Amino acid sequence: MISINANSGRALTKWSLYLRAMKPLFVIGTAVVVFFIVLVRALASAYSALSLFESIFLGAGAGAIFFIVIVIFGSPIPLRGLLLIAEQEAFFAFRFRDEMQKKHITKAKYNSSDWFIDVDMARVIALRRDYISEIDCIGRLFGTRGFIFLAIVITADGQKINVQGSRRSIENLEKWFSGE
Repeated sequence: MISINANSGRALTKWSLYLRAMKPLFVIGTAVVVFFIVLVRALASAYSALSLFESIFLGAGAGAIFFIVIVIFGSPIPLRGLLLIAEQEAFFAFRFRDEMQKKHITKAKYNSSDWFIDVDMARVIALRRDYISEIDCIGRLFGTRGFIFLAIVITADGQKINVQGSRRSIENLEKWFSGE
């Protein structure tokens, strides 16, 4: 069985970051399945002649459809952060897993002089200090009612990248970079 807990003592990997970022979506999806089972069972007992098994099966099927939709549409959210890790791997010619093993990094929320790693709101932020030359702009992402914040990070090779996360994550990123 695959463990979604990234804090198991093993070195952090891109896969464990992905699973940690997807955990809230799996919880929401599971809650939707349970809701549909209860809803269909309640409606079946009041208005139809479905058996207990049939109503649970029908509710689970309807909930599973929504679960799959939530997971499919939510899956790309953490991929942006994982692609950013791959860019850093190519830029510095290292493997993320080996770097995490060497530094004994096992947690999905980690700050040191070298690395800022955070998983929040199904987003992965993992930046190596050497990769950032400056953080240009921090603000609320337009149209998100203040839930998602944006930092424009200028990399060592001059590329501008958008890093998204909660207000807390983006503020922590700025504090980490400025050395506070």
